Amino acid sequence: MGLLCEDSTDEIIARAYTGVWPLLASDAAVIGAAVAGALAVRSVTAVQTERMRAA
Repeated sequence: MGLLCEDSTDEIIARAYTGVWPLLASDAAVIGAAVAGALAVRSVTAVQTERMRAA
């Protein structure tokens, strides 16, 4: 399985539409990591802003 495969077009399309749950799970994991990163940046920025105002 790679860029150069011997499968027919129908087999490639069938493979793309079967076993979709692992793909959805990995997409959910990536989205979750992105949201967690955004929240972490927001929290750090809020704390830095608060400390700068207090100084």
